[in-house]
Amino acid sequence: MKKFFLALLFLTLSFTLVCADGDNIYDEANLLNEQQKNILEENIEAVEDAYDIDMVILTSLDYYPGDIRMWAADFYDYGGFLSNGLILGINMANREYTIVSSGNIQDVFDNDKIDEILDALASPMQNGHYFGAMEDFVSLSKAALDNPHALSSDDIMMILLSASTCAIIITAVFVIYHLSKMRIKQKATKATAYIEPHSFEMTYQNDLFLYSNIIRNRINRSNSSSRSGSFRGSSGASHSGGSRGF
Repeated sequence: MKKFFLALLFLTLSFTLVCADGDNIYDEANLLNEQQKNILEENIEAVEDAYDIDMVILTSLDYYPGDIRMWAADFYDYGGFLSNGLILGINMANREYTIVSSGNIQDVFDNDKIDEILDALASPMQNGHYFGAMEDFVSLSKAALDNPHALSSDDIMMILLSASTCAIIITAVFVIYHLSKMRIKQKATKATAYIEPHSFEMTYQNDLFLYSNIIRNRINRSNSSSRSGSFRGSSGASHSGGSRGF
């Protein structure tokens, strides 16, 4: 009987530790205060109720030696969440953050959309505004779910590029057609054809260089890591995800 109560106490304490931050936010790195957690929980629950998904935010101080996306995916897969969902993971030891999607919402949160959101979070993450980054994660995710067929910036660029290419081709055909109708004089083969006879005579030519200057510009290189693509977690579940350093 004593062992039973000890086991029950252990399970109760374990459940309390896991769920201390609520159903959506697991702030093991203590990046948020209680008011910020409540705001995020309220906003996340509104998205979850509207789209029947789970949305999770995880922070940690523990170093993870592998692909940070796998860390977030495994937390989601083994955490008892719905098969369709999204997780934002921030690992302070690795100085990386990641977004991973699961289930059928990968159609919305594919690698391109995740990269787009990750890029939008770069500035607040680099400046230490972690609560702002989490708010942006929730709001941008909601916007993507509200309008799943919205064109990405890359799609818009491709459309504009295609339109510009078509316009250039049409203009070129128009110009070539009209030029072919015109009588064009034969091209001159020598520059002297454009000079009046005996109107110009060069008697002396000299190039003098007094100085030489070499300008060197330093190319700044970012040391932040970046990964994106589809992968499978250790549970075998399929995910889309990306990560950035900060």
